[in-house]
Amino acid sequence: MKSARLLLLPLLLIPLIALFSMSACTAGGTSTGTIPIQSAPQGELSQQELEQIYSDSMMNQANLDFYKFNVDMDIITDIIGGESGKMTIFSESTGAANLIANQSKMQMQMDMTAEGLGYEGGEQSISYDMYQMTDWIYMRMEVPGMGEQWIKMPVSEELNERVDLVDQQLGPLEGAVGIELQGYANVDGEECYVLSLTPDMEKLMDWLSQQQGGTPGFEWGDIPNAANIFDKLEYTYYVTKDTRLPKRVVANMLVRMTAEQAGVYDNSFDMMTMNISMDMTLYDFDQPFSIDLPDEAEDAIQVSEDMFF
Repeated sequence: MKSARLLLLPLLLIPLIALFSMSACTAGGTSTGTIPIQSAPQGELSQQELEQIYSDSMMNQANLDFYKFNVDMDIITDIIGGESGKMTIFSESTGAANLIANQSKMQMQMDMTAEGLGYEGGEQSISYDMYQMTDWIYMRMEVPGMGEQWIKMPVSEELNERVDLVDQQLGPLEGAVGIELQGYANVDGEECYVLSLTPDMEKLMDWLSQQQGGTPGFEWGDIPNAANIFDKLEYTYYVTKDTRLPKRVVANMLVRMTAEQAGVYDNSFDMMTMNISMDMTLYDFDQPFSIDLPDEAEDAIQVSEDMFF
């Protein structure tokens, strides 16, 4: 089962790996949960108007200097055949970005459980903080039984692109090929358009390849008919009416992959399914703030980004 386990963890963490496994949860923003959507009369907005709302929101987000965000992400993976089993990951994150100073911070809690798959122990919780301070990234990680550890690494151009979680989550939506109006909703007191978006599959696969990092023996581009591994791919996109900024993004994906598609031929498994849900809320747009690095980070151990990518 070694091959399946080695493949499984990087695949599970693809959406998280952009920020070292960095969605509505904690202080500063209101937990969104289930938000009622007021339906819109059919044809109330033309396709051209919907495309303009979507285009304006992507452009306005790219021009922000400050914002904060919350992200919840759940990933449930089932392995069928061989040494079958299940792995579940629940994560909650909150963060902020000051793009003028090229600074950002993130706090994250991730809980993992595994059944079968040759794992022992079954459960694990990891919490960590990440700070980007211009040319350096600092990360505090705490794993039960291993204590707390601060590390730091220089920020390369490639790494700098990877650590913007909001850009990473909105990336698959660039050039959406389908836009529909679901209705309207109020998120954190702001009236929003609620759009259903259909991603451009070619751009989505390019995005996945960019997030892959250094997973030995596996490349998304090598999967035959890679776009067909998505049994479900749904994006609900909330855009503020007054400022046309992305306020909330909800994504639901069901990925089904055979061992052959994954490039595994040792009979360790037959089929892998991943049910992925992500809920990201943004707030405090262009409200200036500064980020201070904790004193404990001064003794951080320097490492290479190759440890993660």
